[in-house]
Amino acid sequence: MDYENFKEQFVEDVKDRLAEQGADVKVSVNEVNKLNESYEAITVTPERSNIGVNSSHAGRILTDNS
Repeated sequence: MDYENFKEQFVEDVKDRLAEQGADVKVSVNEVNKLNESYEAITVTPERSNIGVNSSHAGRILTDNS
C-alpha cells in the first residue's frame, strides 16, 4: 500500500470508528504550516462546526501494536 492509499484508508477508518460511537464528523488530511516547518495532519471536525482537532501523530496511532 502506498502512502496516498494509506491516508485515504486511515481517514475512512477513523470516520467509520467515530460513526460507530455516534459522532457525526468530517475527517480530512490537511497540510499544517508552522513558522519553520510544515506537516500533514488528520483533522476531525464535527459536522455543523468550524472548530476541529488536528493530529500529526495519526500514523503512530494506526501502527502502534502496544
